[in-house]
Amino acid sequence: MPPAARHSTVHALPEPDTRLLARPPLEVVICEIRATSDLPATLGSAEGLRLKDAAAAAGFPVQRIEQTQQQGIRMQVGPGEQAAPLIETHSVGWQLISGDGSIMSVVPGVVSIQTTRYASWEGSFRPLLAGALAAFDDVLQPQIRQRVGLRYVDRLVDPDASSAGAWRGRVVDSLLGPVADPRLGGRVVASQQQTELAISEHRHALLRHGPFADGALHGAISYMLDIDAYDTTTTAFDVEGTLAAADELNQLALSLFQATLSPAYLTELRGEE
Repeated sequence: MPPAARHSTVHALPEPDTRLLARPPLEVVICEIRATSDLPATLGSAEGLRLKDAAAAAGFPVQRIEQTQQQGIRMQVGPGEQAAPLIETHSVGWQLISGDGSIMSVVPGVVSIQTTRYASWEGSFRPLLAGALAAFDDVLQPQIRQRVGLRYVDRLVDPDASSAGAWRGRVVDSLLGPVADPRLGGRVVASQQQTELAISEHRHALLRHGPFADGALHGAISYMLDIDAYDTTTTAFDVEGTLAAADELNQLALSLFQATLSPAYLTELRGEE
């Protein structure tokens, strides 16, 4: 008789609560899209100006552009001589910088948006992403989308947190590890953990988190929560399909963020104390 088939159940993540936080702990948001492009490895001035015009027309408010550079090391060896490293710097792409400091970076095959002025997905970040994708599509004409990644870095702060144990009851105990241990918790100064989550065949998330001594708060213990959700589906590139994938990753990242924090702390962050 053949062995019984094994069944595994993967519970879906809960639907996220989309109410905005009154005290958002968000430090930076980054979205990166990788796609194939037939352009050469270096984007020149003509491409930089075309990107600037296309981005501005699509709704990304460009204030200035700067070249991005890449360094490579080549070993130079002569007869009877010791090998000497030769550092070569190449200009490979462009950064388009908006008035509020949001940055669109473009190199052949990659476009990314980074901002520290995130207000909401629909209200602030998604319009920037849509403008960046439209410009990327217009100038680089990508053919195949290979990866969409969305990363949120949060810094949970409490000026009165004198130990990592202060985050018990705020971050769920199942993630705290040694911080939640009654013998070790009081001695933990810093801890970094990384967990990879499989959401579906082509969708994963990396969760990096842990307490650290925060120099900006004179050594008080803050808690870093870094969520990197990504989709590795290989498909034809199009702006609307890429935006739809980013929309879903945003919901995933929000669900993970809320799953890491206690209901009481989420209520506090919403200003509903």
